[in-house]
This record gives sequence, C-alpha cells and structure tokens, in this order.
Amino acid sequence: MRKAFKQYVRWIGIWIGSGETQLGNPTRVRLEVKERLNGEALEVSVEYCHSETNELLHGVVGLLGVSADGVIRYSAYSNLHGNIMLEATPDDPGVLALSGNSPNKRFVSVTIVQDKDDHLMLTSHYHPLGAADDESKQRRTVVKLGRMKLAARS
Repeated sequence: MRKAFKQYVRWIGIWIGSGETQLGNPTRVRLEVKERLNGEALEVSVEYCHSETNELLHGVVGLLGVSADGVIRYSAYSNLHGNIMLEATPDDPGVLALSGNSPNKRFVSVTIVQDKDDHLMLTSHYHPLGAADDESKQRRTVVKLGRMKLAARS
C-alpha cells in the first residue's frame, strides 16, 4: 500500500447512508472503496439514488492514485460531469478533499471526513464556473455514512 494512502486504508469497504439533496430529493448513498493494483491505487465509487423511485441521481467511479509529480489525483467518470480529474488538497488527517473543473465547465468538490471509526461524512458540491457566489446555482449534498455490516445469522 502506498504511503500516501495509509490513512485511507480504514475506509476500504462499503459505506451506506441517506439524506437529502439541496434540491430536496431524498437519497440513499452507497460509497465503496477498494484497494487496486497491489496498493498503487484505490478505487472509489459512489452512487446517489432517489430513495423513493430508485433512480440514479448521480454515480461516479474512478481511481485515486499518486501521479508522476507526487500529487494525489482522482481520475473518474461521472454521469453528471463526464470524465473528471480531481486533485487532492492537503488537509487534516482523516480527511480527503478533492476538487477540480469538469469538461462541462463546472467546479466539482468532494470531501470525505472520518467522523468516527464506523462513520464517514461525505460532502459533494458543484456549480458552474464563475458562479461560486450564486447560491441558486449551487448543488450540494451532505450525507453521514455508516460502514455496512453483516447481519447476524440465526
């Protein structure tokens, strides 16, 4: 496992939560983190589904890796943003903060925070480039996630 990922090893697994989008859609969220390429990368995928209709509101799948210049980057495909490259910004331990611009001219930001041993806080946010101060164009979702556990067998 790469040293840059050591703090995220405890996130490997499946995380589930529910909440509401800024537009008022009730959502179920599934985040999955897997080790890939013998520890050279982490696969991070997330799906936001409407709680009542089961429609996929937003899905992202990609790889978190260290680029040749030593920067942690997340190369992903999003059904809202297309192919995106987000760059990690240095933050406190237990925090992964990613941001970047999408090809469809949006600023995208995703932050995962270790809340407790079995809880993560996932914040995702995007807005058109140049509209950072226009609250009506902001799209934000904040969801508390719990680690998926095996049900007791009877």
